[in-house]
Amino acid sequence: MTLCQRTNYRSFGVAAWIRIGKKKKKCTQQTVLAVANYISGHLCLSEGLKEITKLPVSEADRALLEKGIDSYLLPEQQTPWLPYRKKHSSYGAQVELRSGSNQDIIQFAKEQHIRADNFMVFNILSAGEVSCSNTLEDDQDPDLPGHALVYRPARQHIYAVLLGAKQDGSESPPSVKEWFVYPGNPLQHAELVTAVPVDLPGRRPDLKILWFSEEPEIKNLRYSTFLALFDIQDLSDELCALETHLIGTCCLLIYIALQVNNLCLEDIDAYLAQTLCVRTKSPDQLACTQVACVDSRAVHLGSLFVRGLTILIAANSSCGFPFRMADLMPWEMFDGKLFHSKYLQSHAGCSEGELLEGNMSLIIQFHYLKTIITNTCIRKRRNIESKPRGPLAAKQACSSYHARGGGPSSHKGQRQYFPPQNDPCTSGFQLSPSRTQEQRHRPRYRAQNRRRIQLAPRWPQYQNPHPGWS
Repeated sequence: MTLCQRTNYRSFGVAAWIRIGKKKKKCTQQTVLAVANYISGHLCLSEGLKEITKLPVSEADRALLEKGIDSYLLPEQQTPWLPYRKKHSSYGAQVELRSGSNQDIIQFAKEQHIRADNFMVFNILSAGEVSCSNTLEDDQDPDLPGHALVYRPARQHIYAVLLGAKQDGSESPPSVKEWFVYPGNPLQHAELVTAVPVDLPGRRPDLKILWFSEEPEIKNLRYSTFLALFDIQDLSDELCALETHLIGTCCLLIYIALQVNNLCLEDIDAYLAQTLCVRTKSPDQLACTQVACVDSRAVHLGSLFVRGLTILIAANSSCGFPFRMADLMPWEMFDGKLFHSKYLQSHAGCSEGELLEGNMSLIIQFHYLKTIITNTCIRKRRNIESKPRGPLAAKQACSSYHARGGGPSSHKGQRQYFPPQNDPCTSGFQLSPSRTQEQRHRPRYRAQNRRRIQLAPRWPQYQNPHPGWS
């Protein structure tokens, strides 16, 4: 939402308060409450739209309110507030013809959407349109592309699974209208993005089978299709032994490394160290995390990772949930300040022992995960190089670690990493692929009363094991 839009909503909120005869301070919370109370007070009226015309606001503000109400409605849903709302039934018929889906699939997707069990899926199936009008990135950094462009190939695979694109090219592939913000895109019109089939042997995944089948072999199909969305289906055996949050991290880091040419080893180290350390921290420890300076590149990379989590959610939903949604939630694998601190330390040349805070178990996992990521990228002709930025503030961050009693830094200058062939640490961490699903999803440590921040993407609320956190 732009500053102009927020200002317009504020003016509308003030007008709403005047209308219902209440005097409150002009703050954001009260503005939202004013609009919500006004709408709920007229919710049962059959001619709600006429009530808006009685407000002393401009036509532009009135149109903005109507647009806001429309954004909360499902594609086929109607409301007396918007009696002339456009319908999307024609696209639903097109989806049925292309993918062989039926109303059972549409209805199932709708029910999941209402419960916040999926992301993007219902919008794609019912309206052929998705949007994301917010982002957090540095548009002055030419080395890092916009989030929307980085994840477009993955979204194209998701469209193919949902809409039924064929690999043999016997018919024109379906397409989806995207309203995704990125530098240089004013969002004046939607971009038509074509679905790209996933590369899987045998027949293409059928949506009804992926979503409804209870056959044991379909579990493997869901898993392999999920990996194929990120073009890493060849890693099925290597990743299956990991816990879900680590599988998700590997998927994202491999994908980001292949899409972003300027991602370096120091960035990978920061991502991995953060993912491994965050689950060992209490809320107080995370709150007390110190960052020597704010680096715009670190903010961009952190936001890029969180945006990728929404793609993981969409991929998991599209493939029939090969993983529990709760294990892919951002509070399972990411904390912004912790990542920022690890980023500064990594680029200052801190050792892996320092990044992992001397925890030998985490160091072993770090080596194993890093080996998977770098070896996969090498096989795909992407050599991740060491490019330490080494700002003064990052060096101070590393020095502060020593002041707190950390060990000496063993890295001066550029970091070199060669994937070990027979590393006893790596081989010691190798888990048996034969572990059961229940073992891989065993209960894990979670700090009591850990708080989570409300993020822009729509996360499934019911999955949070601590719904009282805010």
